[in-house]
Amino acid sequence: MREYKIIALSASCAFLFVAGALTSNLQLYWMAATLFALMLGAYWVARTSLKNVVAERAIPHEAWEGEPVQVRATVWADNKLPKSWLLIKEKVGDGIRRDGPEFVPITMESERSECDYAFTASRRGLYKIGPLEAIGTDPIGLYWTSAVVSPQTEVLILPKPVPIPGWDWNRRGGGGGFETDRAKRKGPGIEMHGAREYAPGDPLRRIHWRATARTNRLFVRDFESGRMNRQVIAIELPNEQNRDRHDRIEQGIRHAAWLALESIARGLPVTIVAPGWHGIDIKIPTDPGAPRQALASLAQAESSSGESLAAYLQRIAPEWGSVVSLVALSSSTDIELERVANVYRRMGFMADIVQVSLQDVNEPMTRQTQREASHVLGATTVS
Repeated sequence: MREYKIIALSASCAFLFVAGALTSNLQLYWMAATLFALMLGAYWVARTSLKNVVAERAIPHEAWEGEPVQVRATVWADNKLPKSWLLIKEKVGDGIRRDGPEFVPITMESERSECDYAFTASRRGLYKIGPLEAIGTDPIGLYWTSAVVSPQTEVLILPKPVPIPGWDWNRRGGGGGFETDRAKRKGPGIEMHGAREYAPGDPLRRIHWRATARTNRLFVRDFESGRMNRQVIAIELPNEQNRDRHDRIEQGIRHAAWLALESIARGLPVTIVAPGWHGIDIKIPTDPGAPRQALASLAQAESSSGESLAAYLQRIAPEWGSVVSLVALSSSTDIELERVANVYRRMGFMADIVQVSLQDVNEPMTRQTQREASHVLGATTVS
């Protein structure tokens, strides 16, 4: 539209000037000069409208995927020119949707003005936001000039926890495990809860022959703990080999976020692993920063390998000497994964395979998990 205005005014100015020259009509010269002065004045106003204009914006460091990120921009202009036509524009990258117009008008009734706008990221990840540009124009909208008034920043979009349908913590000892009365124990323990490497002084009758044969190292059955002592969550991450299942894989990551928060709320250490990823190990669930640590790691998790989840779990099986609970979140039906789960079960671990579905989940988070999630997104903003 601006281009059409400039073309129309330029053509009119040229026509009046030529007509005045051909007819020696002084009024046509004045009309052409007036139009030219109007265009020149509009250009000057647009060029000077951004003089001494600065801005700050308050934007959260972190937000949930799929939920609007609210931004408040504050603009200062200490020159005396009117700014009723000032606009701002926030540059956003792929994967981010604007919740409103691309250009946000600023009404500068004084030297300071504020405006609110929002955007939404559909998936987890670290997104670059900005820079924030101010756009100055003239009252009739002929010319636009722009200037960066606030630098680029980053927002970490966290995976939104989604409960696993039908999950039963009672089957796992009420979440905190099942305490065993030591006075009623007979022998080293009531149940075998896992395997660990042999230590000098361990009775030879406790040797775990399957684990020993598989690793060529001595492993013993662990009867020392009467409670679930760690929650291991195995997930898949998007890569080129599973491109057709990316939606299910992302849903699995949301399930992992929920399970991690639930486990932390119950005082369980949490380990999250995936093929081609360094993983995350939360050893002290009582640490106030543990929920954020889990979610932030999942938000930025990327795979550097095309290895399948079944092959990965088969390869790392000897590493879990003291793990008693493994949950594998699979985006497809994998017979090999079930076979690997049976290997873990024979070693004495609780091993479950969760088939990820994209159906809506109506099961709410517990109050404790809701509190953990709400504490993650504190009042942290950047300017």
